[in-house]
Amino acid sequence: MPLESAPHETANADFEEITYHTFAAVPYDRIMSWEANERGTGRVDVGIKQLVPQDAKIAVTDEVLPKFHSAVVDTMKFKLVKKD
Repeated sequence: MPLESAPHETANADFEEITYHTFAAVPYDRIMSWEANERGTGRVDVGIKQLVPQDAKIAVTDEVLPKFHSAVVDTMKFKLVKKD
């Protein structure tokens, strides 16, 4: 399924099935969530210059992605929205 989101957040503030996408860094905090990918085929990496892998095998809800950090998402059901 093609990505429907803007380059910096997911569409309709909801989860999307993402095959591969880099969410660009922005000057504000965002909130990210993802569903567990127990097959071990998915990944979420976040950071500024060096990306740090996150544990994609467990579900994560409402974790802060700090401003100026990007997120690379591969084969995950993922949500990224601007923090209020």
